[in-house]
Amino acid sequence: MEQEKRVCYDCGCEIEDREGVQIGGEWFCKNCADEWTECANCGELIRIEDAHTTPDGDYYCDSCADDYLYYCDRCGDVVWADDIIQVARDSYSRRRGDVEYCCRDCAERIATQCKNCGEWYTDGVTETRDGARCEDCLEDYCYCEECGEYVHYDDYDSEAEMCCRCAEESGYNGLIKGYHDRPSLHYYGEQPKQWRGIWRGIGVELEIDRDDHDSEAEADCAAQIKEIAGDHVYFNRDGSLDNGFEIITQPHTEAAFWAMGWDRILQTCLDNDYRSHDAGTCGLHLHISREMFGANEKRQGIAISKLIRFYDLYFADILKISRRTAEQADRWAAAYNTRDRKEAEHFGKIKGATGRYFAVNNTNRATVEIRITRGTLNYNTFRACIDFMLTVAKNSRRIAWANISNVAEWLKGIKPETADYVRARGAFAEVM
Repeated sequence: MEQEKRVCYDCGCEIEDREGVQIGGEWFCKNCADEWTECANCGELIRIEDAHTTPDGDYYCDSCADDYLYYCDRCGDVVWADDIIQVARDSYSRRRGDVEYCCRDCAERIATQCKNCGEWYTDGVTETRDGARCEDCLEDYCYCEECGEYVHYDDYDSEAEMCCRCAEESGYNGLIKGYHDRPSLHYYGEQPKQWRGIWRGIGVELEIDRDDHDSEAEADCAAQIKEIAGDHVYFNRDGSLDNGFEIITQPHTEAAFWAMGWDRILQTCLDNDYRSHDAGTCGLHLHISREMFGANEKRQGIAISKLIRFYDLYFADILKISRRTAEQADRWAAAYNTRDRKEAEHFGKIKGATGRYFAVNNTNRATVEIRITRGTLNYNTFRACIDFMLTVAKNSRRIAWANISNVAEWLKGIKPETADYVRARGAFAEVM
């Protein structure tokens, strides 16, 4: 049987046996073969003079080049789409979409990268103690007249009107410190005998804020709280607050915690024109010793997994108790949205498996932080929220996985006034 003759895909000439070259499923004569290739990504047959050369020296067709390649607006070099850098003149230009697409060499030559957001700018970048910051990110920074540096709000002592480092060097002894300036831990309260040697305590972070910044009112409020609580509390700045600070407790037994005089502390905040619930920026975070969840790490992980699953199953009801809006919770105290026990165990047993901005924050070394509750300066609300969060956490130890959706078991042991608060918030109506 006579073999079908091969014809060159390009010029149409007849190809003699063993003289043809196959490219992309087509046959070419030796003269034309040097002018054709396959797209290294999709395999399409393309003429070399029409192909795009990748940074790795491969050839791409037009379609794949549109998807994966850019050409630097400055030098014209080809760049992978994932490596292209968008350079803007300033933050305003970027918001308008006025950007250049540059390779890294050109970007480093003409622009500066903001070390906070990672964007690149030719102008409008300021050097801070933490590195370069664009105009948008610089909003979280204050200028220290003493050292001439821009420092983050958390590291600026507004009462001393200088950065915390300069305030310390100058001998200024303000009560409200930078975010990372924490005193040594001191444990308050007598542990029950069966708990000796294993600390099972709690602590809170209560954020307060006000409409305007008033250094005198801030100093007075902190000093008055100190008169009530002494070294049981300390104060830190927080970048999420507009004109306020955090009241943070040392670790306490429950009895010692409630003996601090919280009714007077909260009233002092109100008397100095601070708010918490109404500010919209504030949270009330409860820290619970990991030892409360079990005697060893394995048991702790099991209990924390069950707590995470409970919060996911009844997040809508817990949100009512917390007084947070859905948007606030999504930003600062989100649900894990676990679908089953296996996913809950993943987040509960692996410390730090995710970020800290979840209702049950499992990233801390010694505590589990319950972040769901909105701040409050109402003493009855404060007590009810703390009691709800703590009681549910304690119950996570004894509730079996088979009983995980039994709300009555989770709420067992809450105080009568807490039950009244839960009912008033319209939560867990099926059992309350």
